[in-house]
Amino acid sequence: MYLGNFTIASSLLKQMMDYGDKSVHKLNPSDLNPLDKMKFDPSIKLISSELIEHLGEVVPGSNGTIAYLKVMRLIYQAFIEENIPPKTRITAI
Repeated sequence: MYLGNFTIASSLLKQMMDYGDKSVHKLNPSDLNPLDKMKFDPSIKLISSELIEHLGEVVPGSNGTIAYLKVMRLIYQAFIEENIPPKTRITAI
């Protein structure tokens, strides 16, 4: 998938898992299984700010995937977080 000229791909996350620090990203290979759509915990791992920052440090050319994960994080916060003021919630969406 593309976002402008940037690529959004799970292969970039797999590359981070191969070359990055597991204590930072905390992902398992099963977390990236596209056939298992019932697990919610992997999506929480994917939108963690530590993982997003680590992806940028470890995998060159991952800007599209980083932007996609940041949008996922904003949407999650807008709908799940209870302590967000309404204006912030609407802006995040």
